[in-house]
Amino acid sequence: MQVTTAELSKITKLSPTTLRERVRKYAMPGADTHRQGYKMLWDLAVVVPWLLNFYKTQNSPAIGSKSLAAERLRLLSEQADREALDNARRRGEVIKYEDAEGCFMAVATLLAGRLDGVAGRLVNELVNEPNAAVIRDRIFTEHRAIRESLAVGIQDFVDKYRQEAEQDYPTAS
Repeated sequence: MQVTTAELSKITKLSPTTLRERVRKYAMPGADTHRQGYKMLWDLAVVVPWLLNFYKTQNSPAIGSKSLAAERLRLLSEQADREALDNARRRGEVIKYEDAEGCFMAVATLLAGRLDGVAGRLVNELVNEPNAAVIRDRIFTEHRAIRESLAVGIQDFVDKYRQEAEQDYPTAS
């Protein structure tokens, strides 16, 4: 069924100017003028589904589309993510990548240094030791000391980070 612009305007509650603008800006289909200067006729079977889809995509745009509504949704999502991340930092649930990387590097350096020193620390002490149980016990004692120093180093990092986080994100009491 074909209708005039005035009739389509009444059906859709859109002004004739808006309808012409949709044709020009969004390539809205269904308009047919046959001859210049005559009334524009609209094919309802084409226009109505197009308008429904147009409003649907304006209010819930496809991910990755370049529409203004999609950009608004993307921005809202980014803002919500940022707020959630800030809240997680305040609660001490999240640390920055650089801080975690620094912690792991410090742990690896500490561990490597302590392990490299085991042989030098024990060689003179155990060189003439014939009892394997004494050697084994001494090595275990050294390894326990390394694990303890590693735990202390990690705890120091955690305490330092927690203090910095509390300064950056003070908790409301």
